Amino acid sequence: MDFDQIKRRAWFSASLIALLGVLGLVMALLQYRWTGELSRAEQDRLGDALQRSLSRLSHDLDEEILSPARALPPTDTEVAEQGREAAYIARLRRWATQTGDTKLLRAVGLAIPDHGALQLKILDPGKREFAVADWPASWSILREQLTRRARGERVAPTEPQSLIVEIPRFSRTVTASSISEHDWLILEFDPVYIREVLLPRQVARHLPSGDQEPYQVEVFEHEKSIFRLGLAGNESIRQHASASIRLLVLARPGMMARPMGGPPPHEHGPRANGDGRPRPPLTGGMGLGPRGGSGRWQMFVSPPGGSLDTLVERARWRNFALALTLIALIIATALLLVRSARQAQQLAELQMNFVSSVSHELRTPLTVIRTAAFNLRGRVAAKPDQVERYGKLIQEQSEKLGALVEQVLRYASSRVGQVIHEREAVVIDDIIEGGIRSSQLALDSSPYQLDKQVDPGLPLVLADERALQHVVQNLLDNAVKYGTETSNWIGLSAHQAGEFVEIKVADRGPGIPPDERALVFEPFFRGRRALADQINGTGLGLNLVKKIVEAHGGTIRVQCHVPQGSEFIVRVPIAPPEMQDEFAHTAG
Repeated sequence: MDFDQIKRRAWFSASLIALLGVLGLVMALLQYRWTGELSRAEQDRLGDALQRSLSRLSHDLDEEILSPARALPPTDTEVAEQGREAAYIARLRRWATQTGDTKLLRAVGLAIPDHGALQLKILDPGKREFAVADWPASWSILREQLTRRARGERVAPTEPQSLIVEIPRFSRTVTASSISEHDWLILEFDPVYIREVLLPRQVARHLPSGDQEPYQVEVFEHEKSIFRLGLAGNESIRQHASASIRLLVLARPGMMARPMGGPPPHEHGPRANGDGRPRPPLTGGMGLGPRGGSGRWQMFVSPPGGSLDTLVERARWRNFALALTLIALIIATALLLVRSARQAQQLAELQMNFVSSVSHELRTPLTVIRTAAFNLRGRVAAKPDQVERYGKLIQEQSEKLGALVEQVLRYASSRVGQVIHEREAVVIDDIIEGGIRSSQLALDSSPYQLDKQVDPGLPLVLADERALQHVVQNLLDNAVKYGTETSNWIGLSAHQAGEFVEIKVADRGPGIPPDERALVFEPFFRGRRALADQINGTGLGLNLVKKIVEAHGGTIRVQCHVPQGSEFIVRVPIAPPEMQDEFAHTAG
């Protein structure tokens, strides 16, 4: 194919795709604009539905937490029949059996007025009995309030300092107006259990995600984030949440305290102040008083993927990004087409150079052989030494011709995956010596100084001996061709490097230019100097070397220090230990 034609087609395709990219960009901008005109009615509807779900979640969470506060206080009959402490314990056991939420309560206490003081008994879960205990420091405010209430004083409700609920048990006399708090059941809830068990359960119930992403949920206690769902890293939704609600309100309007085990206070008549005016029953703490709480925790929620504003904006940007991606793909396709055209051109040029080089490499030995044969047949060589010289010339050129044919056949085999044959444990010195013998023709044709340094006792390598000999031969041939221009020194060494045997072939020639080092192992590639100096070669040698080495599980690399020469480093894995032992036993 004509190279100019390839270029014209590539640039035509690139121009056409660029035009399509511009049209795509215009459509993307229009789509972004149209998406921004969506109605906000859906956002309001979803916001209202989400807020209702949060209200139900908060209510159900409070009801679940307050379940022991409603279930544990015994009736007067139970206290009279079982005794006060036994009645409380029986109620607690029954509640625990029904709900299984025994870890909800961190501590259960019983505050009993005792001659002007307030005695505290803490439930021992192991012994299932109340034992007299000192007041915990976290209950100090509650102790002060209950002490005053035990004396008949009115105590204004205050915000609790912790998750503590006190449930008064009322005693009644014959007169309906003499209702007073007899003792208090104190429940301290475990915030960790609420946060890790009850709250996730209510979130899963009221904010189901199904097969979609979960809702983004974050709960704060004061300024500290204590619960996160659907958030990554340090991401927070506090500032842009779609809805929020207070949790652990517990005390709700209308939840009036009442005598446990009896009717509400108004059924016996209202309690009266000293002036005869009715007043509410004495109560305090959390959960059962008439006040409404502000909520200890605050929950912020956004739908999966963020608020609706965020979702709409994200959808707009996603569509815009999709359009840009398509444009980028179009441009990338154009660039790939151009690159492919250039690569096709370069490959065609390399192949043409390869055909030219192979033709030249074939023509030279064939011409020499034909000329030598003609001279021998025409009796030009009459003397024995002339016959011997022509015979040697034919032999040398035949060997060159055979090496060229073998190289081409090896390359053809490598293209179908047949780089090496069966491998066996081989002595590395045999490989090196075989490579030197195979390269002897090139070595003899040029003055050189071969500096061979092979460490004694190197382990065996698992290799195709002939293939690795070809590797050494090719590297030596290259050193002779390109490395003896300024110095006739060639270095050949081998030593062990961990699990590998490392073979190095070095020269002190002009080296490889930096821009050609990444290409020396490519097929058909020949450097500028080789083409300018018309050095014989096909451009297949180093590519075959790399394929052979990699087929053995090894590596090859080149180090250059222009103009101080080049060094090719081959690493071949050593044979397994059992092969090493087997060879040593056989040799013995």
